[in-house]
Amino acid sequence: MFAAVLSIDEDYSQSPTKLQLTPVERALMRLMVNGYTSEEASAALGMAPPEAHSTLKHLQTRCGVSNFTRLVVLAILNAWV
Repeated sequence: MFAAVLSIDEDYSQSPTKLQLTPVERALMRLMVNGYTSEEASAALGMAPPEAHSTLKHLQTRCGVSNFTRLVVLAILNAWV
């Protein structure tokens, strides 16, 4: 029998629930929540991939999460999009 172990570094109970997103951040997060990669999201929004990546990294830092997947989880848990 297999056992799954979930290891979460971040404490989502202390997440920034009142985080104010810019229109670009909100649009990027909406696409990421819907399964787009950062490259696909940047193309859909007509922005350069490095700009989208930089915006997501900035959000990641503001939220105190270690990767984009955790950023998406936080967005879903806090209904940011």
